[in-house]
Amino acid sequence: MTAWLWIGGWGFSKEEIQNLVNEQVPGVQHFVICPGPEWLDELHRVVATQPIRRLLGYSLGSFLILRDLEKLPDIPTVLFSPIVSFKAEENLGGRFDGRRLKVLVRWLQRDPRAALSDFRKQVGIPPMDSDMELPCSVEQLVWGIKQLDDEPVEVPAETADISMIIGEQDAVTDARFIENQWAKTKVVTGVGHDLRDLVKEVACVAV
Repeated sequence: MTAWLWIGGWGFSKEEIQNLVNEQVPGVQHFVICPGPEWLDELHRVVATQPIRRLLGYSLGSFLILRDLEKLPDIPTVLFSPIVSFKAEENLGGRFDGRRLKVLVRWLQRDPRAALSDFRKQVGIPPMDSDMELPCSVEQLVWGIKQLDDEPVEVPAETADISMIIGEQDAVTDARFIENQWAKTKVVTGVGHDLRDLVKEVACVAV
């Protein structure tokens, strides 16, 4: 069976991504890594033991892939809701006020569930169920925000085997900016940042 490896988004549990992609893309064996300090080591462990044919990243996962592209195996890649820069003031497609990232870190340390719920609401992702556990540790959530508060990443060379899929109404990244920067971009009309609305488009990209 064909195997795909996913690097998930911030604030999503491994199980949440796993259930979504299993439902939306059946007939493929999906492996999911949550973004955290050990994500790159975990990726290499999976690639070394599984016949991975496609690498996929969502939101923060896409940012990490672009940042560390030279450290990754040469596998066809699809990025959903790609992030080049998270912060609006950098004028690289990001829509988030960078000053709020430090506020978000403090909020996570004080009340992680409220902080996470507010963030999901802002970017147009369905809220967590009331009985849902945090997707990962507070330390891992804070780590993710600090990555987004770091330097922007570069758009890869045109020869890279990478396709990008982004919602026209994405609240995190300006879809038209990405489209203008990367020819192999599919902008999906009428949807935003929610992976549920984007993953079905994976069959349309040329990888």
